[in-house]
Amino acid sequence: MAATKKNKQFFFIKNKQFLQRVDVPKIQYIHAEGNYCFIHMIGNQRVSFKISLLQIIDHLSQEHFVRVHKSYIINLDYLQQVNIKERLLLVNNENIPVGRTYYSELSQRLSLL
Repeated sequence: MAATKKNKQFFFIKNKQFLQRVDVPKIQYIHAEGNYCFIHMIGNQRVSFKISLLQIIDHLSQEHFVRVHKSYIINLDYLQQVNIKERLLLVNNENIPVGRTYYSELSQRLSLL
């Protein structure tokens, strides 16, 4: 069976004259600022690339990743806490906002008891 883009364990992003490997399971969250995306990974590693969130999300599994804001994608495996009142998520001890338009999809993806 051929691997699809969305179930690969890694991908490469061009960073100046280099191709940087990004291990998908290590991604905790991604945020965008202007024309740049910052990929936050385990071990407090952060890499930045001139790429859009839409280009990155094509390479991420929908099973693990969800867009929660116009500027943020999170890996549900690293979600620690949801502040319902403030619409904030805690991922790697960082507060991440949840946009109104993304809240219902996030709620559906969470396993609530």
